[in-house]
Amino acid sequence: MLLPILTVIATSLFFTEQDNDTLKNLTVIPISKGKIVMAKICVMAIISVAYTLVGFFASTICSAVLGIPMENMVQKFVLSFMLGLMLLAAALPCVALVVWFNKSDLISIVFTLFYTIVNYVVHVTDMGMLTPVSVILTGTLQITAMALFTCIGEMPLIVYCGRKRDAFKGGAIAAFLLGYISIYFKNPLIRNLYPLSAGLGVVGFDGEGFVTDTAGAYSSSQNSLLGLLVIIAMLILSVIILYIPRKETASNVASKKKQDRRKR
Repeated sequence: MLLPILTVIATSLFFTEQDNDTLKNLTVIPISKGKIVMAKICVMAIISVAYTLVGFFASTICSAVLGIPMENMVQKFVLSFMLGLMLLAAALPCVALVVWFNKSDLISIVFTLFYTIVNYVVHVTDMGMLTPVSVILTGTLQITAMALFTCIGEMPLIVYCGRKRDAFKGGAIAAFLLGYISIYFKNPLIRNLYPLSAGLGVVGFDGEGFVTDTAGAYSSSQNSLLGLLVIIAMLILSVIILYIPRKETASNVASKKKQDRRKR
């Protein structure tokens, strides 16, 4: 999850000056472009290490609250710190694409998506080489399809925020929270009706070993038809939101009246 986050942060770091036309202000400072790039990479390193350390401290607090014994905490702290640096190193190829495709960051985002998918497949298939190729291909197709269904589940929020000025930050936070809370849904009906988890039934995801389901077997509780209907409903809702006429603000109405007066 950190790889896409670092890519988005890199996009903001390397393109904010270009989008706001403030790059010329940096050129008057007697600092080379290489040092500016290194400073931005250092910012990414701080964020990456902070991300892993927050996870370490959160796990430590939860272990203390639940009474789980904790051992080798210093070693685990060092490993968490090193993990943040290694995740930064893994994200650098994507960052290089962000810089290379300086006119559009879409290709770098797509590359990050597949980069993360391959990383996940290799991780969950016991180093890949010990698992049949058919299982790896099936898992890859399921993950890719689920990524598409997740995008469709978020589509109404994307369309709504896209129609409002400067709403992308709030939309990004809302999308993260909506996706995060889905991992806590245990009830089969809620899981099949929730837009961001409805696709699990469509792709035939078997959650045994991944999800503790008190209501019964995970795979048997999945309803592919209900999940497909929810996904179709999200598409229809996105189209409806897209074609809802925008309300004109008072400033827009006043500016149009002034333009009409000038034409007359």
